[in-house]
Amino acid sequence: MKKYFYSLLFVFLYSAMHSQVLNIESMRFYNDSDGWIGRASLSFSARKNVNSLYALDNNVHVQYKKGRSRFIFLNDLDLTQQNNNDLENNGFEHVRYNYQLGDSSRWWAEAFVQSQYNKTMKINFRGVTGAGPRFRVYASRKAHVYIASLYIFEHEEDIGGTIYNDHRLSSYVTFSLNFSDRAEINNTIYYQPAFRNFTTDYRISESFTAIVDITKHFGLMNNIEFAYDTKQPPGIPNAYWNFESGLNIAF
Repeated sequence: MKKYFYSLLFVFLYSAMHSQVLNIESMRFYNDSDGWIGRASLSFSARKNVNSLYALDNNVHVQYKKGRSRFIFLNDLDLTQQNNNDLENNGFEHVRYNYQLGDSSRWWAEAFVQSQYNKTMKINFRGVTGAGPRFRVYASRKAHVYIASLYIFEHEEDIGGTIYNDHRLSSYVTFSLNFSDRAEINNTIYYQPAFRNFTTDYRISESFTAIVDITKHFGLMNNIEFAYDTKQPPGIPNAYWNFESGLNIAF
């Protein structure tokens, strides 16, 4: 589908909550040829009437493939201020490396490093690094199914200055399905328990995306995310969700 090439995403309906568990799977490009592929967008808006409102949004998703190696570079920034007060202030940077093991394309080794902040969710800084195996359960021209189980180390500081260091398991299952050349769905489920206590300290999240191309260059995108985190700062709900719908433009 054309969304796998350079594109800009214009969102016209968006909830006020961003997930803390980043769905990297929805940002992959399943290209088979070597070289660069990616997308980027940058927007700024300002409004002054009774209140002053400023909004800045930037995202860059780039991937490079060479032989058995695949590099993924991600950067997202979202800042919205009203009268110098943050309504939204979050962002992340993510670098991931995948290496195909042996002659089979079923097994991959992957490693990543990530930094993140989300003032709305009271995360002043979260640094994560991890590595582990990734297995292709099924692949065809119309469908892909992958599972993975990674070890991650997480360092987090909330806005109150409290510091947390956790060793976690990060397991996920993801699938994509092309109904035709113009319609596709993607779904990913993450499970991230802390090794010190699997039963009371864990995160579960799911992300579902549906894309329908209307023409060669224009399409509709809908994305729904839901997450549950047993350990949240005071005042932050355990369950949170995100919905966005927009126009995908490919060229």
